[in-house]
Amino acid sequence: HVERRFHNRHGHLVRSDAGFWSWDLDRQSPSSYLSSIPGHESARAITGADCARNLTCGMPYYYPAFGSIRETTWIPAPHPRIRHRNQVKISKERISGDVWRVNVKVVGPDHMTAVFAIGPEMNRVIRWSFKSAIGHCSVALDDREAYFLWHSYGVKPEPWTFWIEVQLTDQLKSVNITIGVTPCLSQQSKQSTEGLSEEALPRLLDLAISGHSIHGEDMVSDEVKSFRSKLPPWTGLIASTSTYDSFEV
Repeated sequence: HVERRFHNRHGHLVRSDAGFWSWDLDRQSPSSYLSSIPGHESARAITGADCARNLTCGMPYYYPAFGSIRETTWIPAPHPRIRHRNQVKISKERISGDVWRVNVKVVGPDHMTAVFAIGPEMNRVIRWSFKSAIGHCSVALDDREAYFLWHSYGVKPEPWTFWIEVQLTDQLKSVNITIGVTPCLSQQSKQSTEGLSEEALPRLLDLAISGHSIHGEDMVSDEVKSFRSKLPPWTGLIASTSTYDSFEV
């Protein structure tokens, strides 16, 4: 059960919806069970249009299995009851010249994921606050470098804070780098954008943050319980509740 919220580059909420996101392991699904669900006519497959419009196709991935994203189904549903909804604060500051730092603070459940992709102007990630080196990107999304982040904490809640430094670049030459079967982009040569005001700044990156309730009373919503009761007896359902918040930065 997923609640989604989409924000513009000013941080304003522009759209919100909710639904059941079904990742079917049976190749005959969802056609084999959808007819049992009232209102199933509104169900639709996740398509390239979703992926072109939203980072990770607008879905709260728990791990980066992006190759199977178009084998999933979205069924509109009422908003779930969420006690630990993500609270996200994002700010940016100029570090020097063409380099800007994006600061992120997230308060949410004890399992969270994030995906960020560099802006369409072909910016470049040069530093971040994580201990590991930046290295190669995790995956390429729409010909943009993208990185998948995973975070969890124990009994004591704590905010997830990190920063990403981005160098503004323009008119770059792209070089394909292959990591397994995933092409990522590397850029060379930059044109200075020093002196731009924050308002005139090109988009630095797109960011999607998801919170996952995978245990406790928030894990399975009342709507999912009702959904499960209408499924054929031969089906097996593993359910959780997630939120998805996207931002243009």
